[in-house]
Amino acid sequence: MSEGGLTSGEWLSDHHPDISREAEEFARASKRAYVFCETKGGGVHGWPLTPFHSPGRISFTTYRKTPKVAHLSHVSEVCVVLVSNYGVEPIRYVVVDGRIKVLDIAPEMIPDIMRRLNRTRKDDVTERFERSIRNGQRVILDVEITGMKLPGETAAMTR
Repeated sequence: MSEGGLTSGEWLSDHHPDISREAEEFARASKRAYVFCETKGGGVHGWPLTPFHSPGRISFTTYRKTPKVAHLSHVSEVCVVLVSNYGVEPIRYVVVDGRIKVLDIAPEMIPDIMRRLNRTRKDDVTERFERSIRNGQRVILDVEITGMKLPGETAAMTR
């Protein structure tokens, strides 16, 4: 996966004045996300997914044959809403605009994906998940962040 030109210690907000550090810190900490795209007919499709983060990017893994992959393969831009983690009050969210690509998972990517999704314990669920990746059943939905804001921020979303 490409890192969007940023190294692991860099912040997107250091390079984009319209993105606040507060919004980026919240986004990086969030483990709950909803991905939305526009349909050909002008409607909206959306799906809950578990994000994993890297500088300037939000990624997800899902089964290759799901309807969301078919929809997201035909769009270039998405909106991601990252929400407070379960049990955190008050509920907050950050809105992210981005460009999406559906990527195959190379075998050398598997250890990093497992670590970033906190799937390091060896149990039946983790083993099934890893096996589905190794068997080519899963893909990565990779979103390059182009804009981000918390509610009430005045920074314009960019495309």
